[in-house]
Amino acid sequence: MKPLWDFIDSYYGAVAVVLNILLVLSGVSLHAFFPDPIKTILSVVSLVLVGGFDYYLETTHERRHALRQHSVFIKSLLNAAASSILQASGAPAKHVRACLMMPDPKDDKLRIKYEYGFTGNDRDRHIEIPKGTGCCGQAWLQAQTMVGDLLEAPIGGMPEQWGLPSDQVVKIRKSLRSILSVPVWAGGENYQIVAVLNIDSDNEVDQIGFRKTAIQEIAYSFATVLGSLLDEQSP
Repeated sequence: MKPLWDFIDSYYGAVAVVLNILLVLSGVSLHAFFPDPIKTILSVVSLVLVGGFDYYLETTHERRHALRQHSVFIKSLLNAAASSILQASGAPAKHVRACLMMPDPKDDKLRIKYEYGFTGNDRDRHIEIPKGTGCCGQAWLQAQTMVGDLLEAPIGGMPEQWGLPSDQVVKIRKSLRSILSVPVWAGGENYQIVAVLNIDSDNEVDQIGFRKTAIQEIAYSFATVLGSLLDEQSP
């Protein structure tokens, strides 16, 4: 069923023209084939059904188009966040990734919803982080910016205080050295953490400057904008 809706959404303009033609033809043809009052009732019912379906397709199409635009804008912001931090820090390795991690309603684990800079070999694109574990999970739990220095990690794992499950630790990019996690707030009157902006790098913490106020302020600025976008994306 999903491929059908994707097709309809992709060719919505043509589908809308066909539906509007059907609106006219249904009224004319039913009047020609059925006597009063049956033809009047059938005409009204058919027009309501076709018109209702057309309205449903229109609103669904507009909603999906808006979501796609949000997705494109969010990914461009992640690109800008990573590039800005890399340029501001002057780090030697030209490597910074950025992603937006959000809780999965099924199990409440944090997963990457949007990303920039991940390659096909980066297994941590599919990492699953329980809240309260890892740099990202701690940022969510403590509602504050967190910095992770992966050089502190013992061989084969993360520092014990991070508590990231071992089956997720093995997914982490081997050359990764530092992480900056910033809570993203949204919700209007029900203001709360809805995601975590995660920025990481093959550069060491001191090289990329994740502990510096100026770098954290750049990340915080992008987290604020992302929160506003997520507010707009909510139904």
